[in-house]
Amino acid sequence: KNKMAQLHGLQKQLFDTAWRLADRYEFPDQYRLTEKQIEEYNVALIETNLIKKYNSLNSMRSVFYAYPAFWYQIGNTANNIYRDPKYAENRLLQSEYRKYALECFDKYEKLNNFNLLRHDVMTASWALEYIELLDLNHNNKPEEARKYIEIAEKYSLGTVNWDIMC
Repeated sequence: KNKMAQLHGLQKQLFDTAWRLADRYEFPDQYRLTEKQIEEYNVALIETNLIKKYNSLNSMRSVFYAYPAFWYQIGNTANNIYRDPKYAENRLLQSEYRKYALECFDKYEKLNNFNLLRHDVMTASWALEYIELLDLNHNNKPEEARKYIEIAEKYSLGTVNWDIMC
């Protein structure tokens, strides 16, 4: 109990400090998140029903639109729905979620252009998923496919599942 209370105290202190810094340096409001918003996001991420998860994340777009990780998560969820065999019979639904995934992954790419991390599994995963969604290969836009493969290699630092890439 004591460790949890300490952790909660540190979390509260971190949020207070973040808000003071945001005020002092006049961060745009779209970069500010409340503890409640982050809690709702975390709850959405652990939802096991993909449609519910997508809908929960989708309802948060206006709050998280400045955060690349959000766009990866919602795009990944849409992609998982698109690829889920239980929806294979419903081509319209699959088409819609493929469109959503492409839109979200495009947003991720635009927002993540200043990626500061050397080892970023999310960016590596995004690049591999994007290749698949765009249906890029050695016969279809190989230069573009190569670009995303290089991104996956750069940010994976050896952690990419190379079976996926073959």
